[in-house]
Amino acid sequence: MFRTCLNILIIFFTFIFLPLSGHGSVKTSLPGDSIRIFAMLDSAEKYRLTDISRSRSFLSSMLRESEKLNFKKGIAYAWMEIAIVSGKQGDYSTSLRDLFYSYENFKKTDDHRGTANVINSIGTCLANQFRFEEAIDWYYQAMALNKKYDNPDYLADNYYNIGTLFQRLGYHSGALFYYNKSLREYSTLGKKNNAGSFLMNVGYVYLMMNNADSALSCFLRASENLEKSGKINDVYATALLNISKLYFQKKLSAKALYYCQKSLNVCNTLDLRTIQCRVLAFIAEIYKSMGKFKESVETAQYALALADSTRQIGTAADAHNILYEIYKSRGDLSLALQHLEKATYLNDSLRHLTDLENFRKLDQKYQTAELLKEKVYLEQKTEVSKNRTRIFIFLFIIIFLSGSFVVVTLLLRNKASKQKYLIAQQKMQIIEHEKTVVQNELDRKKNELMAYATLQVKTNESISKVLEHLRHSLPSFPKSAVGVQDEVNNAIREIDKLILTDSWTEFRKRFVDIHPEFFENLNKVCPSLTNNDLKIASLIRMNLNTKEIASITLKSIESINIAKYRLRKKMHIEDEESLLNFLLSIPS
Repeated sequence: MFRTCLNILIIFFTFIFLPLSGHGSVKTSLPGDSIRIFAMLDSAEKYRLTDISRSRSFLSSMLRESEKLNFKKGIAYAWMEIAIVSGKQGDYSTSLRDLFYSYENFKKTDDHRGTANVINSIGTCLANQFRFEEAIDWYYQAMALNKKYDNPDYLADNYYNIGTLFQRLGYHSGALFYYNKSLREYSTLGKKNNAGSFLMNVGYVYLMMNNADSALSCFLRASENLEKSGKINDVYATALLNISKLYFQKKLSAKALYYCQKSLNVCNTLDLRTIQCRVLAFIAEIYKSMGKFKESVETAQYALALADSTRQIGTAADAHNILYEIYKSRGDLSLALQHLEKATYLNDSLRHLTDLENFRKLDQKYQTAELLKEKVYLEQKTEVSKNRTRIFIFLFIIIFLSGSFVVVTLLLRNKASKQKYLIAQQKMQIIEHEKTVVQNELDRKKNELMAYATLQVKTNESISKVLEHLRHSLPSFPKSAVGVQDEVNNAIREIDKLILTDSWTEFRKRFVDIHPEFFENLNKVCPSLTNNDLKIASLIRMNLNTKEIASITLKSIESINIAKYRLRKKMHIEDEESLLNFLLSIPS
């Protein structure tokens, strides 16, 4: 309503005090025509989020009336709003075409704010098409125009868009630089409506830089700002979820659960099913860490059902992993294995989709990275130069040559230190990536070993039942079939020997893949260990219970207990000390 009244007043005084000539003027004697045209624009903006077809209808009428009157400003605003509607629907090609129509008409007017706005919108549309190099050029054009004609509010939006582009490209220092400039502009204007969204993006940048404390501070400030301004929306719910995750990293489970519950309440109120699903999965993780397995299972299953309906692969995989760990810890290996298989399948699918997306972005990212770094460095250099000029101007008059030498030396050192910092940062990123890959591979092998051990238990139990049945059936054979009884006994012994040999060989191979130095270090601690002792020690090291070890080795539970007792004696372990903890302390 305020914008409508303002437009009416501006147009009214324009028609009273300015002659109707030149670019952008309305070729009509009635000021009511231009008022009517901008009223259509206000109506179109009003229905943009609720009724697209009605919004387009107002824009078509506005464009038709503006062209009839040759009102360039009206034509330009109509095409820009039409482009925004297309962009909201994901049709970036049509949106870009309409933005260029708007830009051509704005160039024929003296509306510099509108021109800068459409240039900025062109940059955003190009960024959405992953044409980053072109996008940054248009953003800098808009920035220059806003600085020239002193449009601080549009300049703040401009800085924000550049920061967002750098964030997408992974150039964190550049993103922080422009986000902070945007926040300073809005603080100068006294406007805080967008501070919540800005702080959210700054928080994400700090997360990418592994600065959890700064990220937590940003998310807390963002949630407070959104709550005070009454913007209880999806951004607010996401901010609460991020706060919860960071408190959980600090092992503050109660605080983490509190913020998750707040986020869940917002999701339930606004029917934000996508965020709700992620919140539920994380609540299940918190319950699991607190030992509340019943609540964790119920919440994870609810998150799974919601993830299936909203097609969130990553959240579904997280929920399956939580259920796998709970069932595993409770000894329900069958259900644990089912959830492990589902989680592995979903993670593989998600990794495949992520690889395709990363491959699509990689080419554009590396083509523009150097250009973007150079431009932001020039911006930073300009900011530093403005501050230094005031200090060195007096010294320059007194000692010109010495001052010049100092300035050149400082600039060269500054450039060299930044280059070293960038190289070190890149090396750290490569090292972190390699560590992640190695850890993922190790986790995969551990899961395979556990699955193999579980399968071996079931297989050996089945074979043991068959062999036991054969042993019980031998006395029922006729006395004349002595040769047959001997053959059956020989077969039973051969099967026992074959199972034990083959299963141990395969198990040892898989175990050594994960713990390559365990047997060697164990032999150093106790050189007198037999092959059977090593086998029992490795199974204990996997945290398998006595019954499971007996099933794998085809021995009785009593025999395994005796073997554990002998191990303790050979390795001189006291009765009150845990055999499992001792084996876990052996470097592997």
